[in-house]
Amino acid sequence: MVLSVGYVGTAARKLISIVENNPGDPNLCLSLRGDGVMPGTLQCGPFLEDATFTRPDGTSVYGTRGPFGKAFGFGYYEANWANSSYNSLQASLEKRAGDLSFLLGYTSSKAMDNASFFNNRMNYENHALSKSLSNFDSTHNFVASYTYTIPFDRTFARAPKPLVQGWSIAGITRFATGFPVGIFASNDRSLRGTSGLDRPDYVGGLQIYDDPRQGDHRWFNNDAFTITSPQGQFGNANQRFFHGPGFNNWNLGLHKDTQIREGVRVQFRAELFNAFNHAQFNAPNGRYSASTASAFGRIFSAGSPRIAQLAVKILF
Repeated sequence: MVLSVGYVGTAARKLISIVENNPGDPNLCLSLRGDGVMPGTLQCGPFLEDATFTRPDGTSVYGTRGPFGKAFGFGYYEANWANSSYNSLQASLEKRAGDLSFLLGYTSSKAMDNASFFNNRMNYENHALSKSLSNFDSTHNFVASYTYTIPFDRTFARAPKPLVQGWSIAGITRFATGFPVGIFASNDRSLRGTSGLDRPDYVGGLQIYDDPRQGDHRWFNNDAFTITSPQGQFGNANQRFFHGPGFNNWNLGLHKDTQIREGVRVQFRAELFNAFNHAQFNAPNGRYSASTASAFGRIFSAGSPRIAQLAVKILF
């Protein structure tokens, strides 16, 4: 039996990422309202970065985007801006002798970055505003794989060997923290006209509901977030700072190997995936929108239920 304990940490710099290259100018947009436009003409607001506005003197303003202007819409620069860090305690216990063999692994870790994947757009004004938990971060992760050779041949020594030899149980069990919940707003309150940067405002009092089976399948309370920042600002909520539902999964199999002759054997396998039919909930809805406020914080889907399969293999 071998016990291993270690620290594993990594740091990465200048990872490839993208940022908006032709955003709307919120100050220009705010100036194109009220007395800033001709009476009775369009006033600037959310999702109007590509509209045309008329000044009181009759001159036209063709959108609020810059530096390339309305004709180019939104686009992205691609460069090595992103950073990441990972720190973890990793432990394992392994046994390979006797009827029971197993490998147990546990990791306690934290991963942070400002662009978890290529299409995760960074804040072009301040890259630090995009720093958050990595979208693959999992605080606790325990995985056990094991095989138990059932000693029927010793218990029933007088029984025919083809019947009592070759029986085993194998499985993989996982208990883990869920992945971070991505929080963002879809109201263009920042007046930038670029997706993925707007956030609601976090006002505190976050509550995590451990059992989303209850009530309206809510994972967190949506009144911990609101929209209070004035137009032209991104919102203060971090894009990922708490985790979604975790994992509690057992995959089990019963195997029977029967030797037919030298070099040929038949294996029967009865396998259960998610053997105890535990609901593996997917991430809750993290999109904040006034029109869909009741959906914010709720879970709408789950992973596969129990799946059973039978198989016969001939090995030669």
